[in-house]
Amino acid sequence: KDTLHPKDTKDTLHPKDTKDTLHPKDTKDTLHPKDTKDTLHPKDPKDTLHPKDPKCRILLIGETGSGKTSFINLLCNYAEVQSILDNSEEISLEKFCQFTDKQMERTGAGPMESKTFGARMYDTVLNDIEIGITDTPGFGDSRGIEQDKENVKAIMDALEIEEYLTCICLVISGRECRMSATLRYVLTEISTILPKDALKNVIVLFTNTDDPLKLTFDLDTLDQFFGRTFDVGETFFLENAYCYMEKAKEALKKGKLKEKMITEGVTKAFKDTGEVLKKLCKAMSKLPPVHTISFLELYDKKQEIESNVLDLLTAYHNQEAIEKSIDEEEEKMKAALRAKNLTVKFRSTRKITKDILQNTERHNTLCAAKMCNKNCHIECNLPKSIAKEVFKNCACMQGKEVCQICGHSYEYHYHEERKFVQVIEKKEFVDEEMKMAFTQAQDQEERARAFKYKCQRERELSKREKEHLARKLTQVIDVFQGMSINRSYAKVIQNQLAVIEHRLEGTVGADTEPLVKTKKELEQKLKILMETLPSKNKHP
Repeated sequence: KDTLHPKDTKDTLHPKDTKDTLHPKDTKDTLHPKDTKDTLHPKDPKDTLHPKDPKCRILLIGETGSGKTSFINLLCNYAEVQSILDNSEEISLEKFCQFTDKQMERTGAGPMESKTFGARMYDTVLNDIEIGITDTPGFGDSRGIEQDKENVKAIMDALEIEEYLTCICLVISGRECRMSATLRYVLTEISTILPKDALKNVIVLFTNTDDPLKLTFDLDTLDQFFGRTFDVGETFFLENAYCYMEKAKEALKKGKLKEKMITEGVTKAFKDTGEVLKKLCKAMSKLPPVHTISFLELYDKKQEIESNVLDLLTAYHNQEAIEKSIDEEEEKMKAALRAKNLTVKFRSTRKITKDILQNTERHNTLCAAKMCNKNCHIECNLPKSIAKEVFKNCACMQGKEVCQICGHSYEYHYHEERKFVQVIEKKEFVDEEMKMAFTQAQDQEERARAFKYKCQRERELSKREKEHLARKLTQVIDVFQGMSINRSYAKVIQNQLAVIEHRLEGTVGADTEPLVKTKKELEQKLKILMETLPSKNKHP
């Protein structure tokens, strides 16, 4: 205890000035120079990587609540476990310490919220082998998919300062009786950050069980996420004795059980646990190191996919807006056409009867009264005269002062060598109000037609842009699936959608709004992927 884990471990193992000593500010230039691709990170790391540092580096990943934190505390207290195994001593509860940094944990976190902020590094020794542990935030955090994305970013940030990993330890609760939507989502997300060359370095640790016969989880289901099964040397079962510590201390404090009974029970549990740790350590020591550059390149490719999906989603939205505009202009054109059809007859032609004067050889008696176009006496026998009194004697007067033909006074009558003749003419009539309505409808139709044509051209451009983005996305996903153990990116979105739907079932009120929004976004992404990707990439 005093040598491996001195009281002042904060100052010795984790000095306050670690930023300046273990991880200097100029790490970009010293640890990771610009030419890292050619020097520290060769293209084929599995053949050329021979780290001088003999430390066994473990990446600890798993679902929130799977028991990662307790497992870390167990590993960091291995010196005490070793003393029990070597000397068959009864355990001293006071010798065990909590190594996980409480300041970096969410003390008020719910059962399905990750207790770990960011990725944390821990150092310990197991069977004389130096162990470096990278603890990661739990996947499947109830705060949502975006929180998991932040957690993945934290993992990648931690791996950037590590040259290699020896083991990826996948922690799963052995009490999982079935493949829930959350666990399926977690395993899928984990598969997207593990490169193929790291698959041989994956070890599965089932917590909360010490025997495969007690395991309720179906091991064969891991094949659909990792593309292979895990044999006896890669699968471990751990009933973590460290989890008994708090219960044992509480029982001692309350005096419900005798101290000897408690210590004997906990000692036995730690001996069983210690044997599992020995086997685990032996298995890890045989694994070849894998370069972290593979993880970082895979993460970059996944980010590129996300970016391309968003670009394609934007293109889809743009085309939807264009299609909507085209439909709206179609409706405007139809409305304008209907208005035109109703007002198209603003101009009409009618036949009208019209009186005109026609020349004659002899003079005739005509009436000059307004609007009177009567031939009162054709070929009048009276001498042609302009004197009005003469017309009293015209035959049309019949001895009276009023014309018996037109009904007007003799004073309106006159002689002229012309007569009124009725002719039929065609005359055009225009309804000005209807004409205005017709002109407006015509203008609206032309504007709608012009805008529709513009939208159609934009639709063609948008369609070509979509096709370009779809090809680009397909290429990136092909590269990603060639690098990753994940065999279907569409399945990633499907499982994200499934876990959101599962959470919606148990959520009410205003809390459903962000989940509904996320569900809609995922449905749109999945639709795009299903339309874009070839069938081989949709269903592995």
